[in-house]
Amino acid sequence: MTSRFCAQCGERIDDGAAFCSNCGTPAAGQASDAPRPESPNTPAGAPPEGAPVPPPPPAAAAGSPNLPPPAGPGTSPVYTGTAGGFTVGNAFNYGWTKFQSNFGAIFGAMVLYLVVGLVLIGLFYGLMALIGGLRIGALGSSCTTEYSYYGTVYESCKPNSFLSGLGAIGFFVVMGLYTVVLAAYFYLIQAGIVRGALAISYGKKIEIGLLLSRDRLGTVIITGVGVGIVSGIGYMLCWVPGLIITFFSQFFVFFIIDKRLGAVDSVKASWSFVNKNLGSLIGLYIASIIAIIIGQLLCGIGLLIAIPVVIIAQTYAYRTLQGESVAA
Repeated sequence: MTSRFCAQCGERIDDGAAFCSNCGTPAAGQASDAPRPESPNTPAGAPPEGAPVPPPPPAAAAGSPNLPPPAGPGTSPVYTGTAGGFTVGNAFNYGWTKFQSNFGAIFGAMVLYLVVGLVLIGLFYGLMALIGGLRIGALGSSCTTEYSYYGTVYESCKPNSFLSGLGAIGFFVVMGLYTVVLAAYFYLIQAGIVRGALAISYGKKIEIGLLLSRDRLGTVIITGVGVGIVSGIGYMLCWVPGLIITFFSQFFVFFIIDKRLGAVDSVKASWSFVNKNLGSLIGLYIASIIAIIIGQLLCGIGLLIAIPVVIIAQTYAYRTLQGESVAA
């Protein structure tokens, strides 16, 4: 038995029917054993009716936080840096160029940090003046006028033990608090600039709000205070151990913010990274110290430029020496 299909719409035509029941096309002369023709509404290249549908391609893997963002508004082209291509000159050229292109946000944040620092210093000196007043009060609170055998008048003072003790305790308490607060303040600045520098290296345009973000700030400060205490002990032991600890721990902030590592793991990662790239990073460290000294010589105002340039240069080293891509 033959099967008839409509040449217009492809529907089967019943035996004895004069017209296609679907579109009304005359059925005369349409008897055929050929396969059913494709419907004009079927897209070109579509699988035949009843054929298995291939599964959709797997979803793209989620982007790694260490890969640059796709090109688009607010992003820049990227190039791949390698350890073999790293130089101190390239790092500082990158730092200076990116500082200029993001001058408004970075310099604004640095000025804000400066104002906060001046307030902290003012509070410290105010507390020290208060403690000094207590000590003066302790010396002059119990004074009597006495006369010598020859009629000489002199004043005899006995310090007030309570005020004297309070002044001594207050001095050490204020000094200890000031040291901790100053360390936390320093790492707050470093974390903000590192966060901005990493964003720059990923090709993103930064804003002042990013530099003032509190993300991972607690971990940075706690780790920084710990490293500072250990480094301080090292500096008291003939100075060299402290310098070694400071040098090998210099990238822990990057690993906390960029790789989301904890306090101990970030310090370990920094030591491993520095050890693997010792030759390149010694030169960068010396150049960074020179840049900071020059910034200090310019009445301290130069630090508003030197600090972010140095940190962006360190970011360049951190990314390229790991073979990662940084924004051009």
